[in-house]
Amino acid sequence: MSYDSITGLRIHIKRPAEFIPYHFIFSTLTAGETIASVQSVEQVNRGEVMSSIDLVISSSSHDSDKKGQLWVNGGTAGESYVLTVYVLTSMGAVRSCSGVVKVVGVA
Repeated sequence: MSYDSITGLRIHIKRPAEFIPYHFIFSTLTAGETIASVQSVEQVNRGEVMSSIDLVISSSSHDSDKKGQLWVNGGTAGESYVLTVYVLTSMGAVRSCSGVVKVVGVA
């Protein structure tokens, strides 16, 4: 397991042609607090590769407990992306969880 030197977040690896789910664990929710809905998803392209394309986020969901999920495809080999999921909780709070996706190899 490797970690991003800029954010300290765990790096998840994918290839450009893969269409795969990424899970986000909201471990800071308080006792009894659960995810009510996914509000939005933010994507930051690091710009490590000239003219790189964004990831395609096809859908987002949650398990009504502490886990959010994104289905992701595309991206440019050599590029890193920081994904942040914002959720509304059962307590009415908006919380966020982030991860880094590194696209490697070829399609």
